[in-house]
Amino acid sequence: MWNEVKTALYEEPHATALKKLFAAALLRNPDNAWNAAREVEEHPGRANFIATRWIDDETVLAEKGRLLSVMGPIAKVPTKEEFAAELYRSAGECKSASDKLSYLKFFSDVMGFVERGTGNGVTVNLLNQQKTMIVPVAASDEEWEIAAVAHQKRLAERHG
Repeated sequence: MWNEVKTALYEEPHATALKKLFAAALLRNPDNAWNAAREVEEHPGRANFIATRWIDDETVLAEKGRLLSVMGPIAKVPTKEEFAAELYRSAGECKSASDKLSYLKFFSDVMGFVERGTGNGVTVNLLNQQKTMIVPVAASDEEWEIAAVAHQKRLAERHG
């Protein structure tokens, strides 16, 4: 079953390393222990175990305190989603269209909406040049038919 957890997986000495990782993840996700646990463990049952049982663990609290004392406010670096949400909010507050476009472009880069090249050395440049072709128009259908027959005759003579 997906929610069955073998607690032996989280016994010492393995648990200490995971608890330290969970503490760092909690600093990035202070309001969501579940997301912090998912950074450490992909399995939903084990992530639930971590999120519910390690939130007040002595090792986790000590590591959070140590990280904050060593790194200061940098320990609370926002997640990608939080950063993107701030960019999107800032774009909405912009007065000029060029500033708003810059914020939205950066937002799309952060969220991965813009596909990056694979680095295979092939550069593709597409130029959308709108050119106009002038097509002579006949005064009547009969005049057009006479011109088309003459043109076809010239083509047949030239190419046999």
